[in-house]
Amino acid sequence: MLSTRKILFYVLFIIIIIMSAVLYFKKVFAVEKTGYWPITEWKTSSPEAEGVDSVGLTSAVSALQGKNVHSFLIIRNGYIIAEGYNENNDQSTKQDILSATKSVTSALVGIAINQHKIGDVEEPIANYFPELLKDPDARKKEITVSNLLTMTSGLEWNNVNEAATNNMINSQDWIQYLLGLPLSADPRTQFVYSNGGPHLLSAILQKATNETEAAYAQKVLFQPIGIQDVTWDADPQGVSIGSFGLHITTRDIAKFGYLYLNEGEWDGDRVVPKDWITESTQRTIEFQDRNIHPSEEAYGYLWWLHASEDTNNKNSELSTIYSANGSGGQSVIVMPKQNMVVVITANNNDSFFADPIIESKVIPAIKSNKTLPANPKGDNVLKMKLQTFKEEKDTL
Repeated sequence: MLSTRKILFYVLFIIIIIMSAVLYFKKVFAVEKTGYWPITEWKTSSPEAEGVDSVGLTSAVSALQGKNVHSFLIIRNGYIIAEGYNENNDQSTKQDILSATKSVTSALVGIAINQHKIGDVEEPIANYFPELLKDPDARKKEITVSNLLTMTSGLEWNNVNEAATNNMINSQDWIQYLLGLPLSADPRTQFVYSNGGPHLLSAILQKATNETEAAYAQKVLFQPIGIQDVTWDADPQGVSIGSFGLHITTRDIAKFGYLYLNEGEWDGDRVVPKDWITESTQRTIEFQDRNIHPSEEAYGYLWWLHASEDTNNKNSELSTIYSANGSGGQSVIVMPKQNMVVVITANNNDSFFADPIIESKVIPAIKSNKTLPANPKGDNVLKMKLQTFKEEKDTL
C-alpha cells in the first residue's frame, strides 16, 4: 500500500497539473476570442469580417460629421473597423478626456480595495480625513467611499456654469475646500453630479497607496494593458485630479474600454476584479425623471448606464451598455451584448450627443456574430468617408 505521504504527494501533483491546465486554456481561450490582444497596437479588420454592414457603418460615420468630433474608434471583436481624426488630431494626439477620467478613478478604487489598501465601499471617508470627526455637522462622519462613487455624498455642489468646480480650482487647497463644504442633503439620499467627490477619492487613493493616483494607475492599470504615454494633471498640493485631467490617446483609452468589455482580464491576467466591474456598472442610482439626460438611465460607480428601450427587458439591445463620459462629448462606450467598444472625443455642446448615433446607426449596422460576405464596394465607400473625416474642423 502507498503511504499517506505518497498519496498526499500524488494528490498535490494532480491538483497542480489541473490548475496549470485551467490557467493555460483560459489564456488560450481569451486570445482565441479575438486572435490577439492589443498589447502594443490595435489590429484593423473590415466591418463585414466582424459581422457589421459597412454601408450602415458609413451612415454612422456620416452622422458624426459636423459634430465637432476630434477622434473616434469603433471596435468589434477586438478589431478596429472604423477610425477617424479631424484636421487637428491623429493617432498620437493625447486627448483631454475630461470627466471620463472619473471612470478610471473608479477602476483604481476597485483595484485598491482588492489589494486591501482600502477597506470596502462602505468605509467612512473620515478614516482618511480625521478632521471630519471634528466637523460641526456630524453627518459628515457618515459619508462613505460608495457615496463618493455614486455622487451621493450630500456635499453641496453647484453645477450651474461650473460654479463649484471653479471655486474648487480657485481655492488654495482643493481637498480642504471640499471637506469644508456644507451638506445640502443627508449622505446617500440625493444624487448630485460633482467633480468634488472623485477628487476626494484620488486623495484617498494617495493616502492608501502612498503614491499619487497617477503613479498608482501607471503601475496597476496602465502598464499591464500596454499604456505608456499619459499625463495626468494635479491640484496645487500634487494630488492627481480624480475628476478630470487625464490626457491619453484615443487608441489607449480604448484599451481601458476593452479591458472592461473583457470583465477586467487582459491577456490571461486579472487587472480589475471581475466582481468590481459587475458592481460598478450596476444601476445603483436610477434617474426616474431622466433629469440628467434622456439617454442615460442610471449611474453606477462613476459610470453612466444607458437607457434601454424597455427597462424590464434584460435582452434589450441597450440594456447592458455603459460608458465613461466627459464634457464636450468625450465617451468610452462599452457594449457587452455587441462585443463592441466605441470611443469618441469631441467639443460638442451636448456631452451625450453620440448616444442617439450609437442607438440608431451603429447597433443596426451589426448584422451577425459571424463573418458576413465581403462587400468591396461598401467597404470602399466607408474608406472614402473616413478619409474625408480628416477635413473636419471645430465650428465652435
